Order: sequence, then C-alpha cells, then structure tokens
Amino acid sequence: MAQQTHPSDDHIPGMPILFDSPQITGLFSEIFNISGVEPVQREYLRYKPNTSCLCLYQTKYAGQFHLFYAKAFSDPAKVSKAVEKMTTTSTLAQSHCKVDIENQVVLYRYPCDNRLSGLAALITPHERRSLLQRALFDNTQVLCSVTPLQYKPERRFVGRLNFPNGTQAVVKVYTQERYTAVAKSYLKRDTSPFATLRGKSDKHCLLIYDWIEGEHLKQEGQLTEQELEQYYQCGKALSALHNSHCSKKIKPISTDKFSRLLIKHVDDASHVLPENSAQVLWLGEQLVQRINALPTPSCFIHGDFYAEQVLITPEGAKLLDFDNICCWYSSFDIGNFLAHLDYKVAVELLDVEQLGKIEQSLLDGYKTLGDVNHQEVMLFRAIGLIQLIYHPLRFGMHDWRAASRKILCKCHQYLTSSVPQGEWLHLDPSMPQLTHLLNLKELNLALLDSPCDEIEHCVLTRFKVGKRAIIECWSKETSLIGKIRAKGFDNASWCTQNALYESGFSPKNDGSVQVPKPIVALPHLNIWFQEKVTGHPLFQPFCYGHNLALPRRLAFALYKLHNCVLETNKVHSIEDELSILEQNLQRIISKLPEHKTRVQRILSWSQVLVAQLPHQPSRPIHRDFYHDQILVSEQTIYLLDFDLFCHGSPFIDVGNFVAHIQEQCLREVGDPFFAQTALDEFVHRYALLSGLTDSASAINTFRLLSLARHIAISQRIPARREFTPQIIGLCEDEIRKAL
Repeated sequence: MAQQTHPSDDHIPGMPILFDSPQITGLFSEIFNISGVEPVQREYLRYKPNTSCLCLYQTKYAGQFHLFYAKAFSDPAKVSKAVEKMTTTSTLAQSHCKVDIENQVVLYRYPCDNRLSGLAALITPHERRSLLQRALFDNTQVLCSVTPLQYKPERRFVGRLNFPNGTQAVVKVYTQERYTAVAKSYLKRDTSPFATLRGKSDKHCLLIYDWIEGEHLKQEGQLTEQELEQYYQCGKALSALHNSHCSKKIKPISTDKFSRLLIKHVDDASHVLPENSAQVLWLGEQLVQRINALPTPSCFIHGDFYAEQVLITPEGAKLLDFDNICCWYSSFDIGNFLAHLDYKVAVELLDVEQLGKIEQSLLDGYKTLGDVNHQEVMLFRAIGLIQLIYHPLRFGMHDWRAASRKILCKCHQYLTSSVPQGEWLHLDPSMPQLTHLLNLKELNLALLDSPCDEIEHCVLTRFKVGKRAIIECWSKETSLIGKIRAKGFDNASWCTQNALYESGFSPKNDGSVQVPKPIVALPHLNIWFQEKVTGHPLFQPFCYGHNLALPRRLAFALYKLHNCVLETNKVHSIEDELSILEQNLQRIISKLPEHKTRVQRILSWSQVLVAQLPHQPSRPIHRDFYHDQILVSEQTIYLLDFDLFCHGSPFIDVGNFVAHIQEQCLREVGDPFFAQTALDEFVHRYALLSGLTDSASAINTFRLLSLARHIAISQRIPARREFTPQIIGLCEDEIRKAL
C-alpha cells in the first residue's frame, strides 16, 4: 500500500521521516539499539504548521507490542532543550528518550512522555502501587494492572485500572496546565457533579473515577430501530444536562478566546490545504462573525460531545468525560455531535440516509426536555467540521486531501444554512454568484439541464479577489473544474477550449496531447466547466527524472499547440511582453530600496535585449506556458488554462517554461541549473520539430525577460520574498552573458 503523503512544510526537516514507515522504523531501531523491530504503524498525529509534528507509533519486537512517539521540530533550540531535559531528569528519560539532531527529531519510548510527568509512575508496577496508595480515597486495594484506552502524547492518557476483585476504574493523566483547569470543575473527595471520583494526585496530575459498564452507540453501517432508539435516549440525556442547574464552579467559555483559537486553527488549516486556503480563511472569518453575533449564552454544556462520549446502560444513556464542561451554547454540543457523524460520512463509514435517521432520533430525544435552535445547530455543526479538518491526515487516510475537501464542502453548506432567510454571504462582492455555486443545492439546480451528474461535493480551489475563482466538483462518476471570472463570462476561453478539443487535442486523435474536455457553460453565472483530468504535476518527473523522453514529449506537445489552426483576435507582441515586465518591476522597486539600482539596471538591459530581437514568427501560443499548466500521465500530456491564448512569438512559451523551471530549482535545491540537461533536451527537440534552428537567441531573450519578471513575482508571494536577492543575482549573471 502507498504511504500517506505529508503536508508540504520546509520548516520542519524531519517531517518526511515521520511519514516514511521504513525510515522511522530504522531510526527507532538504530537510535535505541533494538534489533528485530517490525514495521511501525502510526496511531496518532498532531501537527502545527511551520512549528512541529508529533506522531505516535505502535511496533513489535521481542514478541511484544510497544509504543513510542517521535516529534519533529522546526526550531533547533527546542531540540537542544529536549537534550538538556533528557540528561538532567530521571534515569527513565535518559534511557527512553533519544535525539536525532541532524533531522531535529526527538523520540520517546512509552511510558516516557515529555509533558505527562505522572505517566511513567502509573505504568511502572512498583511505582504504581505507591502512587495509588496516596491517590485513592479508599486505598484498601492498590494492586492492579493498567490497560491503555487512549493515549495522546504530551496531552492526555486514559486507562483502565483492573483490580484483583474484578472491579475496575478509569484513570486519567494530564499535563500540569490541563490538570489545573480540569480539577477546578470537581468537588473535593469522592463526589463530583458528573461521575464518582475515586481518587486524585496533584503531584502526578491524575484523576481516578468509577468504571461505567455499557455499550457505545453504533456509528457505522445500517442501524436497527433499537440502535436508533439509543440515539433518542442520548438526545434526552444531553437535554437533561443542558437543563440542569449550572454550578458556580463551572465557568463560561470566553467567546472572544474561542474565536481567537478558531482563527488560529483555520490559519493552520490554510497551510495544510494551500490550494483551498482562500475558502478556509473566509469560512473561519464568517464563523467567528456569526458566533459573536449570537445572544449571551447561559447553558450548562458538555463541551466535547460526540458519540464516543456516550454509553448505553440498563439505566439509559450515560454521558462520559466532562473534562471540557462549561457554560455556553446548547447548540454547540448538538452541532459538534452531528459534525463528528458528518465526518464519518466524508470518509465513507456512514451513508447520508443513516445520518438523517440518527439526526432525527437524536433531536426527537432532545426535544422531550428542551428546544432546538436549528440555525445555531447548523452554525456549530460547521464549526465542528472545520475543527475536524485535520482528522483524515491525523488518522492515516491515504487520500487525506480529498477527504478534507469533502469536509470543507459540508462546512460551507452548513454555514450558509445557518444564515437567516433573505441574508446572503459573499466571498467577493464582485463575484456574488460564487457563494451560491458553492452551495450544493443551488449548484445542482443550475446544472439541472446540463449533461452533468448530480454534484455531491464542491470546494473552492483558487481565488483572486476581484478577478477569478476556480471550483472543483465531484459526482459519483466524474470530477469537474469550474472557472469563474469576475468581470463577466469568459467566452473567449470557453470557445478556445472547445475549439482545441475538437481540433486534435482529444482522445479521438492520437491522445498523446490533450486538453480537458469542456462540459457546460453557464454564462449567467460567469462560469464554465471542464472535466478534471488525471495526471501528475510536471515539475518532479521533469527535473528529477533521468529519462529524456519526457522533455521530448513536452516539446512535441508545445509544437502541436503552436501549429494548430485556430482563430483568435488576441495578439501579443514583443512590445507587450516588455511592457508587462516594465510595469511589474516599476511596481516593486519602491519595496526594494536596497536593490533599486540593480533592478533598474536589469530593466535597462532587458530593453536592450528586446531591441536586438529580429522579426518574430507569429503562431497560436499559450502565453502562460510553465510546469503548473501541465499534467503528465503515462500516455498523455494534458495542457491546461488557455485564458491568455493568443497569437505571438512561439519562443515566448519556450523561454517562459525554461525560466519557471530554473526559478523553482533555485528555490527548491539552491541551483537554477539543476534540471539543465532536461531543459536543453526540451529546447533542442522543439527547435528540431519547428524547423526554427536559429531560435536559440530569441528563446534565451524571452527566458531572461521571464526570469526578470520573477523578481516581482517573488515580492508578491510572501513565501518567496527571501529568494528575491538570489533571483536578482541570477538575472544579472545571465543577462550579462547575453549582452
């Protein structure tokens, strides 16, 4: 089975190791000097973009299963701190904690935990007896075993204590900060408003409760009437909690603090799903606005309510785990519960029909004692879903990005459902139709007379305020890409795509070079749809592959485009190309005072190069031809995005492609000429195919103009700004050679 891909994060050097089973298995075996270690299985993940990534693993050696976790850091100082702590604390830490300094990864063997100081004492038999002697209110029995139930490293451990007389108890170990917060919610000694407290240890940050026997709610597959009745009982029990007397010990959630945490979570999610960042950030902003517009809450709530927090007993439904008990909106518990079931649907463990039946049973039970505000429930259901957007990554789903996009789609749907009738949400006032297109009901209504199947999921993948947007849609049979333009329907692009598809760029011909099939246009909504094609981005195989067949195939694809017979009124001259460069560089010169003279000199040199160009042939050209506009499969090269299609010099496309590859190689590997062998083969084959063997000088000039334009591009994209000086230096060196 293919390994799960990891989020792109250049700040954490050890990230790839954590997602590579053979590598992390080998590192564990080597660093702890243990032989015969079987391949690890990841159990849990926690990721903070640009900061750290923690993974819990299970492995087997010496005939037994073992746990360990690894934490990769971006900051070397954090690794040094771990080394210092390892050498100055207990002997367990010294033997169970090891550091891979080169990759900035720290490994901890269970039960050694960097923040759960009481875990080792609980798990080590001789220390456990002493601990329980002090912690249990009734300490007549202290001999027991521990069965782990849930372990989130550096967060919380939950286990079952098994006593010789057959009785059991739940034990929880917390971090110091979390224990202090949780302990405030409990009364002294053996009583609590939520469960029978059997013991506690302030020193070890540990709480012990009575064990409750029961069965969990069924959440997958087809449910019987009896199983649906259990959800009715669950709703009734939740309503009883919400209607109980609100103790003064239980403090309300600060809506401002919750909003700040939600914005931080959404910001992190935008880094994990960069192609959907515009929609993720907009959703976060809208959700926070909606929360802050709600009336002041005053209800007793569970605070972390979902199906695993409920047991069905002979006495009815019992709610578990009140660590997050607080006062806030009752709809938060209901919405969060349903959001977790929506997640099950997104990962195909539960179907929509069963979810509908569960929802109805839950709400019917709840209504026996309380009212349901459906708009508030939809709002908190959207919030619950966006808080689960990491789950497909966290729990090892191979195609975690697709699952996260489904969650994003549902979140958008519930947000729009939470808005009062007659009120609209707009991502961008210049594209008011965008919000409607991201609503499945309205989208399917718009596509009713088209050849499209019913759309099941839809997300925003690209978004430029006031200009354009791209949405991606999925039905059972196919996937579609929808292109929206703010200033009106892009009829030229729609016609170009159709003309190309019908004139040799479809599977009906040899199929080696294709464009996506155009499906349907909705001019009144400024959008048209094309079929999504399957293929791999070009950059990796082109630059890192050792087979020159791909550069040759690409040269043929571009040659075929340049020689298609297609009418267009758009013309792009050499003067236009230079004008675009001048506008871009003049715009950013004021932002680069320390490089102003160098940038102005590059612009002057570029003007000289253009003046030296001979008369250029005119062909149909892409005009934005670079590696992100190309997908590659085993048999086919797909050319994408013909928004700028026009007549112009074919060497503009060739030079632009070369410059983009060199610029990304500069950023990724520190060497702009890393893929030069492949680039030379691409240029050489294109010249042979076109018969324009004297094209080298013109191609090089357009390459240099494109490289110079990357100075401005690097300033426009925050993540690239650090590379601006290197790009300026590259331009200077390369233009000097050409003059």
